[in-house]
Amino acid sequence: MRLINADDLKEHAQKLLVGESINTYFGINLYKMFEEIIDNTPTVEPERSQGEWQETDVLWEDNCGGGMGYDYGYYFKCSACDKKVIDKTNFCPECGATMQNGGKEE
Repeated sequence: MRLINADDLKEHAQKLLVGESINTYFGINLYKMFEEIIDNTPTVEPERSQGEWQETDVLWEDNCGGGMGYDYGYYFKCSACDKKVIDKTNFCPECGATMQNGGKEE
C-alpha cells in the first residue's frame, strides 16, 4: 500500500488534463470524473507506533524574552524515537507515535 496526498494528485491531474489538453472541454470533463473518483475513494488511517513520554535528566532553560522572567525544566523524551520535547503532547512531533501519557501530568 502507498499513501498519497490527494490534493497534490488532483492538482497534478488538473494541470495535465485541463491545462495542456488539446480539447479543453474533454479535459475538464475527464478531470471532473477523476476528481470524483479521488474524493470518493476510501481513506486509511496510517498505523502509528505507541510510545510514552519519559522524563530525562537534561535541563532546558529559557530567559523568557530577555529579562522578563526565567523558566526551566527537564526535557521529555519519546520512547519510540528519542526526540526531546519541553511539553508532553498526545503525539510525538518527530515520529507521530501516539503517546499513552500525552499531555497529562503524572
